[in-house]
Amino acid sequence: MTANHPVGPEDFEPGLAIEDQPGFHELYLYLYDMRLTTALAVRDNLEVGLVVPVGLIESDAAFLRNDRTLMSGFDSIHHRDETLVGIGDVRLVTRYRVTAPTSEFIFDVRAGVSLPTGNTEPNPFELGRAGQPHQHIFFGTGTFNPLGGLSAILPAGPVVLDADVSATGALYSNEHGYRAPTLINGRVGVSMSAGQWSGDLSLGYLREFPADWGGQDAENSGRTDVVPSLGVRWQPIADWGLAVVGKRPITVDVVGGQMEIPFLLTVSLSYHGRAWEAPAPPAHDH
Repeated sequence: MTANHPVGPEDFEPGLAIEDQPGFHELYLYLYDMRLTTALAVRDNLEVGLVVPVGLIESDAAFLRNDRTLMSGFDSIHHRDETLVGIGDVRLVTRYRVTAPTSEFIFDVRAGVSLPTGNTEPNPFELGRAGQPHQHIFFGTGTFNPLGGLSAILPAGPVVLDADVSATGALYSNEHGYRAPTLINGRVGVSMSAGQWSGDLSLGYLREFPADWGGQDAENSGRTDVVPSLGVRWQPIADWGLAVVGKRPITVDVVGGQMEIPFLLTVSLSYHGRAWEAPAPPAHDH
């Protein structure tokens, strides 16, 4: 993932003459995301889940002159070469199955909340204008955020059709004046199984409304993407599965941002089992 922007007066490095200031900031980001997901079936049609995200971000910063030549060895208060690791906002999610357990057609409703467990940072733009070092990257929002979604699955012989839509967003700003963006995700897909293997082809939609810092839209925030994806899943035994999914986001619209996402690869390992066995019905003497 890359992000870049021209340097304005508010981005000037303290103590440097104008002719020595960079003309552009470029940031190369390598994102690795691991999610531990667990769910407990309370009833046949009701499930309670927990999602714990852990992120690792490698950041390589480059500073360019106005003619786009590289300024080697440049130290900046804005960006730097670094590796960041942190836990994100933990999500509590309930899933209610509207359709009967015996129905082939599945329709689920989800609702939940994300908890402010991830780290946050003070307003980097204010610190930058004040000539102080700051951090643009953080893993949390600092707020309790509602989330919800709908999903449907329809088997049609060896083919399975599915659709999903979800939304989440912050209703207020955190202690630093940051309000996380509202995100709307949609997806339609088709999959086919053959023995232990299955393939999936889908088209996704992402609408991200700009995040907010003290009443101003955050840079590199606010976009609309169409996301085609192709995946394969291997299930050697009943309860275990391994899936690999590749995604290629295509940016349709950008609001005040310059971020490019060339390719996403997701690898997931899943297990479905029982935390405990249901008690046997009591015996009756006749």
